[in-house]
Amino acid sequence: MEHHKVGCAKKKITNSGQPAAAGGSISDQVIELVNQRRAASGIRALGWNSILTGAAQTHADYIASSGSSSLPHSVNSTGFSYWAENLALVPESGNVAGQAVSNWVGSSGHYANMMRDYAYTGVGFSCRQGYCVIVQQFGS
Repeated sequence: MEHHKVGCAKKKITNSGQPAAAGGSISDQVIELVNQRRAASGIRALGWNSILTGAAQTHADYIASSGSSSLPHSVNSTGFSYWAENLALVPESGNVAGQAVSNWVGSSGHYANMMRDYAYTGVGFSCRQGYCVIVQQFGS
């Protein structure tokens, strides 16, 4: 079993409102792809947030180890007034981030979460047995 931690650590910004930096990790790629979609629709980029990232990683790890998508913690623990989450399960081979975002674009509820007027985001992922669980959380 392989386990990955989030990759945004190189950019230590909390509640900055700044767009997440482009990078090589699955987490960075998801944020970059979602922000590209938002920009194409004239919506501001999501800023990276350490609280949402931690909560997303905790949930991704929980899903990958338990097989259950129920939340292991209170949604209110993020401290955000408005909050949403997208989940994806994609094969570990290929473009994992691209597959996750593509799946969300094809789902009206997930797409709406991506395009709502949230200010911040965090992404976690965990890969096991040939599949990756991707969790993106949004907050304002």
